Amino acid sequence: MPNVLLTDAELAALREDTIQLRPDIGTFERITVPAQYDRTTKLVVPETRIHIWTGPVAMYPNRSRRDRFDELGEGLVFTRQYRVGIPYTVTTIQIRDRFTLVVSADPQAVGREMEVRDVEVETNMGYRRVSVHDFRE
Repeated sequence: MPNVLLTDAELAALREDTIQLRPDIGTFERITVPAQYDRTTKLVVPETRIHIWTGPVAMYPNRSRRDRFDELGEGLVFTRQYRVGIPYTVTTIQIRDRFTLVVSADPQAVGREMEVRDVEVETNMGYRRVSVHDFRE
């Protein structure tokens, strides 16, 4: 018989308790059509986005300063990196999605758009972690 550390009821209660650890509200969007220059009108057609998810999050700085590289092996420079805790049930977030903090006690963080850099595949008991970064300035 397997060793059960938590019963299903205890795990459900723990997941419910983690909601209190996500005091902010954030939203994720995905760019479906990038902005393009229309040669006939000589105007830039704005990008098209779809809404992925909005809900409770916890955002905190990622203090790791390891070197990061993109798909082509070129080094990337980020101005700020963060971890965002979201409910474990949110499975639709992908790399390159856009994250915006909508409500927070930190007024500097509200409204800043960041790009998703990494999504933790394995979840902790009550939440999933997403890495985001500011765009290079």
